[in-house]
Amino acid sequence: MIFFNTLLKARSNKEYIIAASFDISSAYDSVWPDGVVYKALQIGLSGHTARWIHEFLTNRALQVRWSGKLSASFTSNRGVPQGCCILRPFSQFIFMMYSKLFLLE
Repeated sequence: MIFFNTLLKARSNKEYIIAASFDISSAYDSVWPDGVVYKALQIGLSGHTARWIHEFLTNRALQVRWSGKLSASFTSNRGVPQGCCILRPFSQFIFMMYSKLFLLE
């Protein structure tokens, strides 16, 4: 909302605004599980925690529901789960940790 108000003010004053936007579409799908584990160990998480993260991110059975129909089950070894209600905050934490640590290198 602040940006929108600033934009309106600049427009009325005939001023310019320089802005940047980052599109991270499919970003959750691009998370590499082994990279997450590597980074978790680098920042000092224990081996048990790193193993749990790896198991959380790999060999997940998935199904897609579309127009009321359910697909056959398939296995995924990429990305961070997004539709998992109970563990959604953990998925978001993993993605943020992964993104931040790779940006800092």
